[in-house]
Amino acid sequence: MTRAAVVASALALTALLAVAAADDEPQVPDTLPEYFPKRECRRSDSNKEALGSCIRDNFRDLLPEIRDGGRLGLPSLEPFLLDNIKVDLKVFPIEFHSVLHNITVYGMSNVVVRGARANLKNDSMHIDVDLFWPNMTARGLFEFKNGVFAQWDFHGSGPFEFAFRDLSATWHIHGARKPGDQHMTINRLVPNYSMKGMKFWGRNFVHGSAYLDDSVVSTVNRLWYQVVELSKPFVKRPMAEVIMTKLANPVFKSLPYELIFPRD
Repeated sequence: MTRAAVVASALALTALLAVAAADDEPQVPDTLPEYFPKRECRRSDSNKEALGSCIRDNFRDLLPEIRDGGRLGLPSLEPFLLDNIKVDLKVFPIEFHSVLHNITVYGMSNVVVRGARANLKNDSMHIDVDLFWPNMTARGLFEFKNGVFAQWDFHGSGPFEFAFRDLSATWHIHGARKPGDQHMTINRLVPNYSMKGMKFWGRNFVHGSAYLDDSVVSTVNRLWYQVVELSKPFVKRPMAEVIMTKLANPVFKSLPYELIFPRD
């Protein structure tokens, strides 16, 4: 085979591989899905109040369409399933390292979108979304290590349940995209929240000690407000990670930024 024939064969093979690779790449949509709200929230809108109302209304209209999952890369919201969450908590009189497994969250889809504010640029965005849940329940399995409750050392594993009432939250969502990128990447999220009530239940905090189980449950329920407030610095980070990876980034990776928030 001549040198020219070898070069031609190599070029042909390269072209074939390039075509095959292109076929494997996900196609970037050039239109919004049929179920996506039709109102356009333009990032060039100088009326920030109108832009915020547009984002709020689109979010409200989209919720019934994404409730069961399978759209915009989202999982089912009802129930909302999580494999595991790691939490290191140090809130007197309780201190422990924990892993929560097989978590099932009920009530996630009953969210009320109360408001939104946005600062949208070509290469970055900042959106604040105000949310409210009348009730939310989380059930699963826990594993405690290096635990301390008052004067007792403990470790154990077992079932747990949290029930929250009148849960209000504001998600501060920050995103950026590099020149040439069609999609916005959510790189920072701060979830601020408060609630008007919480009930806790769990078993087997210390293997074989039902008395300590009752003491932990009673103390957490009696001091629920203090427990919620003191635990926020330890809970917000894993909560933000879940929201970014499970909810926010899948949406912005499914659709180009230009489609979600057109410039003109």
